[in-house]
Amino acid sequence: MSRSNQRGRTNTSTGTDTSKKCTIHWEGVRSARTEHLLTWCKENEDARIKLFSDSAKDAKEQGRKKKQSGTSRDVVYSQVAQAVFSNDEDLEV
Repeated sequence: MSRSNQRGRTNTSTGTDTSKKCTIHWEGVRSARTEHLLTWCKENEDARIKLFSDSAKDAKEQGRKKKQSGTSRDVVYSQVAQAVFSNDEDLEV
């Protein structure tokens, strides 16, 4: 599985052209990204619930109350991106 990401223009702080297309691989050579994502999800239960929701039906079937996070999804997406890509081998990502 891969995901293409169209970037913006030139980053003014680094002078880097970010307008080219970047393909992010989640399997094979780049499977470390998947491992980082899974590790982050295991370590951040509340944020994981925020991203993947917690249905009332699932909570009821498991004999617990539905969980919700007070953090916005934008903040959580930023945290995920930091965890997955902060030490990436591919500097273009």
